[in-house]
This record gives sequence, C-alpha cells and structure tokens, in this order.
Amino acid sequence: MILQQFKDTLRLSIPIALCLAALPTSAEPATNAIRIDRVADKFALQDFSFEVDQRTGQAGIRLEYTYPPANVGSDDMHPAPDPKIVTVPGLTYDPATHAVVYNDGVERTICATAAHHRMVLFNGAYMKPTGACRVSSRLAIHERNGAWNGDRSQTLDLYFDVQHK
Repeated sequence: MILQQFKDTLRLSIPIALCLAALPTSAEPATNAIRIDRVADKFALQDFSFEVDQRTGQAGIRLEYTYPPANVGSDDMHPAPDPKIVTVPGLTYDPATHAVVYNDGVERTICATAAHHRMVLFNGAYMKPTGACRVSSRLAIHERNGAWNGDRSQTLDLYFDVQHK
C-alpha cells in the first residue's frame, strides 16, 4: 500500500514539476538596467547597435523597430518608428582603444570595439558588440487614476544593462 501511494504521488508530482519548469521566467530588467526608450506595444525591437558620431566622438545606441509579423494584416497597421539613437549617461567613445565604453562610476565595461566590413566593393567600419552590454525590452502596463475605471495602457519599454563579470 505504501508503494502504491508513493507511485501515485510520483505520478502526480512529475507533471506538476514539468509544468512549473515550463513557466517563463520574469521579464524584469536587471537591477542595474536603465530605461532608454518607450514605444507603443504594437512594435518590437528589431535590432540595436552601438554608434559613434565621427564629428563629436559621442557614443549612442541605435534602436531599430519593426511591426511584428503577428500584427501584419490587422486593422491597426502603422509603420514602425524610425530608427533612433539614444544616449546613455556613462556611455562614451574611447579613441585610444577604439571602443564604446560604459562607466557606471565603479566599473568600466567595453560594450563594443571598432571592426571593419571587408567586401569586394565596400570597406566600412562599424562597432562590434562585445556582449557585455545589452538592450532588452519588456511590456509594461500603465494605469491611470488608480485603474478604477479600467483605464490601462501597454508600452514596450527598452532597457540598457551591463553584464558585470
């Protein structure tokens, strides 16, 4: 009888454990994340890159948006926002090392280094990400008037964060 109870418990606990393991992890940004942009929730972040203004030497993050395929053909079809470059306090270009660097006041992290595209008819420079700095997005719910009247809206918030080693 004890063996049968153990088998019944095991049979019940395995599916529950599998279901819990399949739950998505929280989409909260890292604790050191900085919100860098907010757009309507109907758009998605397509890509980001580190950019340097050759005239001023100022570094920024280029954000490119897209209209997700799931929304194509819906009644609410709008073009995605134009790409934009955002600046982040502490994000600079270091001409000595040819790198985009983030300094949070405690630690200096290299986010991207200069690299070159080499093709038959084109040779250009770009900033190659190191993977230490990233941009992530998550949906955020905003309530007005305490949401007594159900007045809620959703946005796509974008965050910059650094992976300290």
